[in-house]
Amino acid sequence: IRRRSISRSIMIASYGAKGSRAACATIVAVAKSVSVYHLVIVTPSLDPSLPPLPSASYPLRLEVVALLRASAALLWTVALWCAYRDPSEAKITHRGRTVSVRNAGRFVTFTLWCNCVLAAYWWSSSAAALLELHSKGAPRALLACTQTLWEVAFPLSWLVAIIVSYVLIPAGRKTQPEWVAVCLQWRALLFHNGYVLACAVELTLAQPPMAASHWPIVLLFGTTYVVFAYAVFRHLGVYCYFFLDPHYAWAPLAYVTLLTLLCGVFFPACVALTEWLCGMSNQLPGSVLVMAAALMTCTWR
Repeated sequence: IRRRSISRSIMIASYGAKGSRAACATIVAVAKSVSVYHLVIVTPSLDPSLPPLPSASYPLRLEVVALLRASAALLWTVALWCAYRDPSEAKITHRGRTVSVRNAGRFVTFTLWCNCVLAAYWWSSSAAALLELHSKGAPRALLACTQTLWEVAFPLSWLVAIIVSYVLIPAGRKTQPEWVAVCLQWRALLFHNGYVLACAVELTLAQPPMAASHWPIVLLFGTTYVVFAYAVFRHLGVYCYFFLDPHYAWAPLAYVTLLTLLCGVFFPACVALTEWLCGMSNQLPGSVLVMAAALMTCTWR
């Protein structure tokens, strides 16, 4: 009887894991399909005439904005290059298994994915600002690329900073103190604290435009990383983030929560924040509030 009960428990646990994986796969497939359909079919039909893209209002002189963007582009590129060339090994621990990665292997984390997007935005926006200074204006394709990069980087800066500060670091203090120590080094701080603070500064100084109808962009980016994380698990046997592991019974709820927060909370909140700040006659109080909110998402020690 005892053997039968144990076997039955194992079968139930296995069925639960399979059901959870199937639910997670369905959630990702549906979310990705909806985002692609909306971007390809719905968004163009909302504005078939394709008017010129909105441009930033630039409260500061454009020369200052271009200089700050170019400086940020150089800083982020150097930091990402240092992460790639770092000879030390980064350890990823998940469900009792630990693997070591280095060089390109470090770029399996969502944080570095987002910072790569931000670095691309700095270069693209720097080029757009310089072209606006020295020519009739930036090409439409460059403006569209710059806006798309910002619409991914800006909302995700808040998500990354909040998850690192209020989920990963508190959980890591109990189980992986060495990993937390690494997270509090200068380069890691730049990739989450610096990330959200730099985006907040960019918003207050340049106010890059965002379109509310572009919310599927971040959904597509997020689901693409989920698929990539599964591929990493198949290859290395670990997940960088425990809440992405579909073997847990609560994983479908975590997937739905994260995707809902991403495209239903963070993205529209960033759109509303941009419109609110641009509509202020005196933008100083609003800028102070934005910077204060960004600082509240940071952990320094």
